[in-house]
Amino acid sequence: MARAARKAHRLDRVVFLPTGNPPHKSSELAPAEARLAMVRLAVEGHEGFEVNDLEVRRAETSYTYQTLEAFRRFEPEAELFFIIGADSLRDLPSWRRPERILALSRLITINRPGIAVRLDVSNLPSCPAELVARIEDDRVNMLPVDIASSDVREQLRLGHPADHLLPARVLRWIRQRGLFGTAGR
Repeated sequence: MARAARKAHRLDRVVFLPTGNPPHKSSELAPAEARLAMVRLAVEGHEGFEVNDLEVRRAETSYTYQTLEAFRRFEPEAELFFIIGADSLRDLPSWRRPERILALSRLITINRPGIAVRLDVSNLPSCPAELVARIEDDRVNMLPVDIASSDVREQLRLGHPADHLLPARVLRWIRQRGLFGTAGR
């Protein structure tokens, strides 16, 4: 997704921000520091990709609008883009301050299998129509990847091969630490 978005929108860089304390995820996640380490391993050697630990360092619940506000303070002149899957776009109205997210950034929506790339604006009455309208302009089509992070964790937990799902160095790191039920495998 990151490569497709970077190419389609000619982005200078893509910053990966592992979440620290997400409001919408369950306890099945690895600890924040472990997720940060895995992302660093995954993007290592990829031109234009970098990792930022802003959300991991945040003790309280992490909300996207707060992260975007922090980036705006760090880089006031930068045009910010937020890469999101169509499945997450569908849920955007339930996020904290979605209108602020749209005001601070342009959403690059990546298609997901079986999910229409549409945002139900009836749930965003305070959001200017032009901010919502540009979502369609910023959409990126790519060959859909029908796998979610929860699927990867489940494959690992069940002991199924995951070599095709993760970079080798990330998979090795996970197994060395016994994450996601891989202890002894």
